[in-house]
Amino acid sequence: MSKISLKASGAYQWGNCSGSATAISRCRDDDRANDERDLGIATHELISTCLTNDIDPVSLIGLPLSNGRVVDEEMANCAVVMIDSVTPLLGLEHVVEQEIQMPQVFQGHRGFVDFAAYDRIESKVYVYEYKNGRSPVDAYRNFQLIDYSIGLINFWGINQPVEFIFRVVQPRSYTATGPVRSWSVMSYELNDLYRQLHTKAHEAKGPNPTLSTGPHCRSCPAIGICGAARKASYNAIDLADDPLEVDIMDDADIGIEYELLKRASKMIEKRFQSLEDEIKYRIENGSSSTGYTKGRNAGKWVWKGDNKDVIDQIKTQFGVDAETRSVKTVAQIRNSLPAKVRRAFDVVRPMFAEKKEGSEKLIPISESKSFRVFGGKRDAS
Repeated sequence: MSKISLKASGAYQWGNCSGSATAISRCRDDDRANDERDLGIATHELISTCLTNDIDPVSLIGLPLSNGRVVDEEMANCAVVMIDSVTPLLGLEHVVEQEIQMPQVFQGHRGFVDFAAYDRIESKVYVYEYKNGRSPVDAYRNFQLIDYSIGLINFWGINQPVEFIFRVVQPRSYTATGPVRSWSVMSYELNDLYRQLHTKAHEAKGPNPTLSTGPHCRSCPAIGICGAARKASYNAIDLADDPLEVDIMDDADIGIEYELLKRASKMIEKRFQSLEDEIKYRIENGSSSTGYTKGRNAGKWVWKGDNKDVIDQIKTQFGVDAETRSVKTVAQIRNSLPAKVRRAFDVVRPMFAEKKEGSEKLIPISESKSFRVFGGKRDAS
């Protein structure tokens, strides 16, 4: 078997795509991703500390955690959401950051469950996973939680059917339904998924792991180098350019296609962002063959400090109409002026406003200023 590492926390990926672990191992370090990871580790520690010792996370703001992160207001508020969610279950038999073992998946497999509670009377097991990222993670068919359910069956010696209530708590990815996503399922209904987890783990550790696309791609660090994701993106593009064909679908079909396209668009968006980051990285390291160079979007004019009185004076001086008195930004005031007055406004604008640098972007080399000046000239000979 391969020595590739399969962590329980990554089961959402490798439980669906056995090749993801190998692909992720080949990704270069990403400072932004590492910073997010460190923040997530610190928030997990904060939650565990507060649950174990009955401490209000807000009272720890300003104190350092073991990885050097200092507890700030956002971190404390995120921890409060998780703690509030599990508080009603603290009267049950429960564990916090408990190591559990899942040898049924593969020998030596283990992980740490954030929080779990066992209601022996009602035959219910609650399994919680805290996620610190902003990209939404669903509880439904989530192989990380399914993996943990095996470990909890072992840990509590459960030998009868139980209902699993899987919950993902994600305060930084707040949706219309709130920061907690839930899925309830009977243990015997998970048997096929248990077998899939076992099969994918052995595929991942074997000589021929495979790549599979799906909703799990949205949170996969390897989407930028994944051949399957590339093919899926191209397939979506090809379908978008299909010739005209009238296709009258019933209500059920149109709902299904909408869901499929929504998934595809999110995966393409994630891959697009990953490729953009990779191109920027290569340009920074001397590459000139991608066809792109780095540029910046047009910057915005902003007021220098709090200039409410100045803004009112400018409105009066340049005759901003009473109906447009609610305008507040530099651009709004300029756009409200007659065209012949804007030039005078532009002359005095630097006295009370400054232009911020625009955000970084990629532009085709053929559209860059340097190419237009130097690269677009024909050889006179």
